[in-house]
Amino acid sequence: MRYYSEEEMGGLRVQLEQEVLGWEGVRRRTMFGCPAYSAGDTLFAFLVTRGLVLTRLGEHEREELIQGKGAIPFRAGPRTVPGWITVPLGTPGDLKRIQPRLRASYDAAIASSEPRK
Repeated sequence: MRYYSEEEMGGLRVQLEQEVLGWEGVRRRTMFGCPAYSAGDTLFAFLVTRGLVLTRLGEHEREELIQGKGAIPFRAGPRTVPGWITVPLGTPGDLKRIQPRLRASYDAAIASSEPRK
């Protein structure tokens, strides 16, 4: 199964990377054939065709996205990945609209990768 099309999502990928690659500790890698973004060693988001998967949101934040933005749980083949949510993206405005949740996923990733005291 192919999760990502650069042909369809290249413009949004560039816009997303202009934002997140400037955040401290963010690096890009490939996962499931998709551009994926980590803070430290913790994945916080990756692009799929027509969507952005956020991996570090709390249950309340995920539920708000499902109710208000038409988000759905992420499926890897037949399996639903617990805690990961796919937010629909089609235009640059969609990315701006979910930027606060993207940042929240990043912040949670940073917090989870900090050494415990």
